Amino acid sequence: MKFKKLRVTLLIILFISVGVAILLSPLFSIKQISIRETIDISHNAIFEKIDLTIGDNIFISLITHGNLLTKRFVSVENTLKKEYEIMKNISVKAIFPNKLIIDYDIAQEGIEIVDKDRIIITDEDGFVLGVDTNHKQGRIKVTGLQINSYSLFEFVDTDQEKLKYIAIIYKGLTRYDQEFFTAFREYINWIDVSNDKNIAIMYDERVLVKIPYGDNVSLKIATMCVILSKQIRPEEKGVLDMTVKDRSIFTPD
Repeated sequence: MKFKKLRVTLLIILFISVGVAILLSPLFSIKQISIRETIDISHNAIFEKIDLTIGDNIFISLITHGNLLTKRFVSVENTLKKEYEIMKNISVKAIFPNKLIIDYDIAQEGIEIVDKDRIIITDEDGFVLGVDTNHKQGRIKVTGLQINSYSLFEFVDTDQEKLKYIAIIYKGLTRYDQEFFTAFREYINWIDVSNDKNIAIMYDERVLVKIPYGDNVSLKIATMCVILSKQIRPEEKGVLDMTVKDRSIFTPD
């Protein structure tokens, strides 16, 4: 009986030893660190900030710098967030057996959220980049959001559903400008989301556009751009109502 227990114990030790030897073998040494391409931050600068190099064992690195279950290098993500405050949505993840992927977004000024006598400057997703008191050309002013709190280089605490629609609108306008080489976005005076049924957009201080919340906001924005640039004359003023399904009605002043 004692011999049988000893044999089982030796087998367990053998399996563990073999397993550890495999996990620590060159197969699981980091051979590639892939970093998202960006012109804002050089790859060499990132390599200098993180405590990971080619040849490190990926399992030991995860235990030391992150979470083995989620495969995320949490401490590396925190280091990058601290060093590069314009980084958001940072993800440093292991791809077994020997690859590391560093992914992130760069926040760019685009939105001005009016909060009483302050203007909270964010990117299109609501990532706070600063506070101002004056409007700046190129940033879209947003009114009607209830701000709970905000901190620099964090996402503003507000109605996340409405914030999502603002991002959709901003990206839709940007996409139209890029596709047709226009500066359409700069003619948007403000976006108001105080109404829970419709979004109000003022264009060129002369056309008020009404768009309903819903899954087709992106399509509505693309249609709005076409109508405003090609179907409504530059001297015309009025209201463009896009709240009716499959219809857009322009009522001139």
